[in-house]
Parts: sequence; structure tokens; C-alpha cells
Amino acid sequence: MKIAKGFLSDGLGRIRHTPSRNEKSHHTWWIPEDSEPCKVFELIDGNQEDSTKT
Repeated sequence: MKIAKGFLSDGLGRIRHTPSRNEKSHHTWWIPEDSEPCKVFELIDGNQEDSTKT
């Protein structure tokens, strides 16, 4: 399992909070057919401190 981070914009589809009984933080993401969402994400090393934390 890997961890990735990215920043989403309006052009990458719609997101809606869709919690379930078991997953309260679940979100559903509808991605437009012509988009390439993998380009806005980067893999991060879970063993290193995240430099974006304040």
C-alpha cells in the first residue's frame, strides 16, 4: 500500500462526502473521462516527516 498526496481543482470532477456505517470519512469522486488525475498526485514516503505540516 502506498500513500499519495495531491491538490484537486474544479476541473478534476466533483467530490461528495458519502459516509457509510463503517467509513465516516468516505468521499466519492466523479472524475471526468478526459482528465488525468494521476498527474496531480505524488507518492510520498510514509517513513519521512511531511514537510507541509505546520
